[in-house]
Amino acid sequence: IVWHERHGTHLDGVFDPALDRLVDRPLLRYVRHQAAYGARTRYQGPLERLPAKPHPSAVGFMDEFLQKVWKDTRAGRVLLASADHPALDKVGDSVGVITAPAGRVPKLNPDRTVSDEGRFINDARRFNTGCHKIRHPPALTPRHRELARSILWWKVRYPGFDVFLSKRDVAAAFKLVFVCPDDVGGMATELDGNALRRAYDGTRKTLQRAGRVVNLLALYLVLVFGFLGAPGEWVVWAWTLARAFNSHAPEDPDWHDQSGFFCHFLVDDQVLVEADLGRRRWIAGRLADRLCQWILGPASVNAEKNEEEGSFDLEK
Repeated sequence: IVWHERHGTHLDGVFDPALDRLVDRPLLRYVRHQAAYGARTRYQGPLERLPAKPHPSAVGFMDEFLQKVWKDTRAGRVLLASADHPALDKVGDSVGVITAPAGRVPKLNPDRTVSDEGRFINDARRFNTGCHKIRHPPALTPRHRELARSILWWKVRYPGFDVFLSKRDVAAAFKLVFVCPDDVGGMATELDGNALRRAYDGTRKTLQRAGRVVNLLALYLVLVFGFLGAPGEWVVWAWTLARAFNSHAPEDPDWHDQSGFFCHFLVDDQVLVEADLGRRRWIAGRLADRLCQWILGPASVNAEKNEEEGSFDLEK
């Protein structure tokens, strides 16, 4: 919190007064409060410390898991500690750290083949029993028919013109949203101490206590996959991006039509639907990227993935 107050965060753009003219006031008030104080888990359950070991699907990939955790640690998204640290226990009315078992699931490439890199998740079912989705914004996503209507709208407006699609990705979307410091105890997971000691000599002493091995605990300061409220607490940012995007229109309607820009958001994927009118589709793509960097920070545009999937094509 002290660092944020002194140096700001990547979310400072959301406080720009210029957004008041682009985004609905209640929505803007919500994301500004979240940027200032963090997302709330609204947990109502047992307060005692609850440890957990990683699932077998993750134990065999501790080296890969640690690389990802260390990347987030360097980015200021994770605090590391030994899993037996006394500060993790319940103190008074403060909730003890409730650890979610880590799991690893396959990750798909853009061509739908299985990647060598996996996706690690927090199996937060125990923590989620004290939460409820109605305590968070609804994680609404568009249906296929909504996208079809957008395409048909252009087809009726400009018969014979091609309609192009672009899918643009927000980099590490959930990890861009900080959690309230009072609630980060539910965003924890553990790395297997035995596996780490075999892979890294530096951990042989630090993860050993009186002849027994302890795990390494990763306390996330941001939203994580597996937390029940994460989709809803992220979607408000997607709505903010969409509302800001939809508030713009091309400067030259003679070449690019007078219709305002419009997009769909499927969680962290922004879908653009544009007819083949002058430079309109490239203007829309540039606008989407600039708004994303303005509101979510300069590193929020996933340039590498956009290079693969972000081009405007007739089919996606």
